[in-house]
Amino acid sequence: MVKSDNTIFGRPLASEARMPLQLPCMLHYSDHNFRAATANISYAGVGVRLPADRPGFKTSGLLAVSVLDVGRFDVLVSWKRVDRLGLRFVSRKTARPILNAYFAKTGKYPF
Repeated sequence: MVKSDNTIFGRPLASEARMPLQLPCMLHYSDHNFRAATANISYAGVGVRLPADRPGFKTSGLLAVSVLDVGRFDVLVSWKRVDRLGLRFVSRKTARPILNAYFAKTGKYPF
């Protein structure tokens, strides 16, 4: 299990405004890809829901996530709980313009 440094009583602390986002995504490893779905997104990272039929999902080796209609981001796993992952962007500086373009296109922003 991946442990996060910013938790209290086992729950992630809200450190960045998040926006609900229900889009298909692809988790990228060096040797394969894995389909999932987003739960939310922020300027810091993305929340992902794993398919229920995939028990024992491994977080090691995860390199990036591609979110349909948004873009591809290099990520690190912040936490994993049952069927959910918290992924943080390796570089907020490179993620920000991609996110700004998506938020401007949709007219929806995290708050």
